[in-house]
Amino acid sequence: MSTIDISTLRHAAAHLLAMAVSELHKDAKLGENGLSENGFYYDVEFDTPISLDELPAIQSKMLELARANLKMAVKTVVRDDALQYFTEKEQPYKREILDEITTKKVDVLVIGEDAFKDTTKFPLPIMSTAVLENAALLDVSGAYWKGDDKRSMLTRISGVCFPSAQELLDFQEFQAELLRRDHRVMGKKLGFFSVDPEVGTGLIFWNPRGRFVRDAVAGLIKLKIRQLGAEFVETPLLAQAEQEYLETQPQSEKLLAKNVSDDAEKWYAVRQQFIGAHLRMFSWKEHSYRDLPWKVGEIGKLLRYEKISELEGLHRAREFTQDTITTVCAREHLEKEIESQLVEIVRFARELGFFDFEVQYRLPPQVTAAQKNEFAQLVLLLRSISKKHTISISEEIPEHKLTEPEIILTVKDSLKQKRRLSKIQIFYTLPVEQQISYMGSDGESHVPLVMRTTLSGSLERVIATLIEHYAGLLPLWMTYEHARVIPVTSKQELYAEKVAKYLNERGIHATTDLDPEPLEGKIKQAEEEKIPYMLIVGEKEQNTNAISVRIQGKGDIGLLDIESFIKDLQNEVVTKSIKSQLV
Repeated sequence: MSTIDISTLRHAAAHLLAMAVSELHKDAKLGENGLSENGFYYDVEFDTPISLDELPAIQSKMLELARANLKMAVKTVVRDDALQYFTEKEQPYKREILDEITTKKVDVLVIGEDAFKDTTKFPLPIMSTAVLENAALLDVSGAYWKGDDKRSMLTRISGVCFPSAQELLDFQEFQAELLRRDHRVMGKKLGFFSVDPEVGTGLIFWNPRGRFVRDAVAGLIKLKIRQLGAEFVETPLLAQAEQEYLETQPQSEKLLAKNVSDDAEKWYAVRQQFIGAHLRMFSWKEHSYRDLPWKVGEIGKLLRYEKISELEGLHRAREFTQDTITTVCAREHLEKEIESQLVEIVRFARELGFFDFEVQYRLPPQVTAAQKNEFAQLVLLLRSISKKHTISISEEIPEHKLTEPEIILTVKDSLKQKRRLSKIQIFYTLPVEQQISYMGSDGESHVPLVMRTTLSGSLERVIATLIEHYAGLLPLWMTYEHARVIPVTSKQELYAEKVAKYLNERGIHATTDLDPEPLEGKIKQAEEEKIPYMLIVGEKEQNTNAISVRIQGKGDIGLLDIESFIKDLQNEVVTKSIKSQLV
């Protein structure tokens, strides 16, 4: 077993991947490499982009090189000599990397007796390829060179590497379960949603079953928005935008803007958030302290340009549905508003069935003296809320440039994958920039604070997380088909239809399976389609006006009275239970 640090191991595996690719594809132009959450990646340009089908051959070559026990070492060389080497090897991206280095000497990774050389930023120790036997390639995707969508699109090959064969095997078994639960696979299999490449990447078609789930979750969100005291509004999908502003956007993002006015100087852009329109509504009239807190809520479609390499099914789409509560309040309201909204966000996560979650706050890294005092008070407030409601709240250093504080709730699904759910943003400077004010009890004009709260982030992301968390078997209250009545023989078909009709009249969504195939086949089909309850009706059930119930994932539970079955299911729906109440 290797004693090398896992990060070092994965960096080395990325370079071994590059060597394997170079030996198999003489046309390959090597880009950059790095570490992912679980492994490594390397961006490569091919004359003809490779597919997943070609990964086994590359992985086999990596294993061959690993077993060759080749020496790996980082050597310091003259930069001009490295430039000449990669020029002769026709590696333009490597030349560009070296051109950005100002020192006279650079580090170069060497594998074998100068069999392969590569640029590197990581100080690998002298080691052997033999420690890289437990590597596996996972996926290919697109990645722009330097992350710039105006540059070349390369092929990103990602993989993993572990110190032992058992760790690799455990990971592969975990990946197989991830793939089985992947909402893109399961969502298509269960008929929840579709994507049509001819219509557009990242644009979702909701099928009836998926639309039912979406409406159920949206209904819960609407209830919570009302409970938090916000009134619902609806704002336009388009808004005027300055041409100067549009010109600063990426070319691909400008496609979301259009001159639809008779006035050639006025351009309209598709909205990417709600808060601007909400604050516009607030500014239409003068407000006094008696009007605060002023709260409005909205659920609607948003469009954002996302790079194709960043799209991830419902987790990250170009068109998505978001809920937003915009709160305008005085400083003395802040404690109550943050407390009530944070508590409701936590309750929302639990009602969806996510009991493993974390709440974190992020503060801007650069602040003025006045802001420093404001943020210190905010931290004290969060600590008080944490203690009062037994909610663990910790600080997280932001990875991106942050200008205002934010509180984020992240859930962990049943496979411990982290998914962002809810967010509260507190704006101190935005009201000043937007010239928003209210008349205080002292008769003076005051600048309020603004909060932007979203329970779901996006409905699409929530549904993707739910599908993966529950492996497709969603709680009954968000399930399109509650029960399927299956007759044992054709003699019970009329009784099956009678049972299904009665269930539907009582609010239980039921269908019948009258196909002529054997009973076992019908049960298997219902199980594959994740139908929560299968109601088997044969001669005995028909004669006693009863049903035999089979629960998804649990098996047969026996003969039940129809009325008691309906009452249990009605209670399961009304209480939004995440488990069957019959087991």
